[in-house]
Amino acid sequence: METQPRIRRSYLPLWIEMPLALLGRMLYRVRVRGADNVPTQGGMLFISNHISYMDMLVIMLASPRRIRFVGYDKFVRSHMFFHWLFRITGTIPISPEHTLEGMRSIIRVLKAGEVICLFPEGGISRTGQLLELRAGFEVIARRAGVPVVPVSHDGLWGSVFSFAGNKYLWKSPRLMPTPVFVVFGKPIPPEVVDVPLARKALLDLGCEAFHERPVLKRNLAREAIRALAKRPHRVCIVDRTAERREVRAAQLLGAAAALAKRIRATIPDRRVGVVLPPGAGATIANLAICCAGKIPVNLNFTAGRAALESSLRIGEVRTIITADLLKPRFPTFPWTEDTRDFRTEMAAAGGKKAILPWL
Repeated sequence: METQPRIRRSYLPLWIEMPLALLGRMLYRVRVRGADNVPTQGGMLFISNHISYMDMLVIMLASPRRIRFVGYDKFVRSHMFFHWLFRITGTIPISPEHTLEGMRSIIRVLKAGEVICLFPEGGISRTGQLLELRAGFEVIARRAGVPVVPVSHDGLWGSVFSFAGNKYLWKSPRLMPTPVFVVFGKPIPPEVVDVPLARKALLDLGCEAFHERPVLKRNLAREAIRALAKRPHRVCIVDRTAERREVRAAQLLGAAAALAKRIRATIPDRRVGVVLPPGAGATIANLAICCAGKIPVNLNFTAGRAALESSLRIGEVRTIITADLLKPRFPTFPWTEDTRDFRTEMAAAGGKKAILPWL
């Protein structure tokens, strides 16, 4: 039985590539979509977003074909290490002073049937968003006669190798493997590719990769509680509904926990209506309802009566948490029989005594 040869991901020697790939898989949990869009033969030009120094490693792990990258030759001149690194990885150095020479080198490699990956933004993003694409890659693709395959990845922003926090390296590393999602787009023929088309393709792929973030698949209320618990003394809300009042994360957690016990014990319904203006009260009510294992239904008190009655009926909302001061101001609002005052409910939940253990 014939054995399948190991797929080489880069031009590194095996004694370097294998430990590097192992390290990459320890640091990053890479998932891939659209690998079947990558042509299996012939030259090809990858263009990718650039948000960290680890982009090359992630793309190398995700690609079904061996890749050569393009880098600035100033690194080659700056230190012997980079000179050695460029040489063993097959990275093609380019220089703003010798652009044509660098383009000819890339075109020659592409015509030989190899795969080149370059970052058309011209540098690492300092915002995490796709920057303006520099022209030139479309000329390379046309002269080499190879398709352009857009690649977008998401998950590396915020790592020590990105510019998140306005600095590189000098920030707390992630202790768990970072989930990264890489999407390969459909090849763009060289005769039609241009900067606007390529940018649109990268933005569309970036949106697709963004929606694969694990945090977006988690429970919103649970993530809110986790975020508040991480920094309990941080001011989260400046409430100006009555008088200016700063509310810290620990206060929100304590009030929500106390009110959640009250809601769980006295409201049997799955959904609970909330009619409160934006502020600390509405935030606490929503958190408490979620912590009680129920669903908050925020109702717009300026909407028409027919629309509100329909919302209450469809949502099977029989209990509303509001403020007694609001009820006289909206006499046409379809208040339910079980309409409760937020402050009264907080007092019944224990008031400040129930919140103190959280402070």
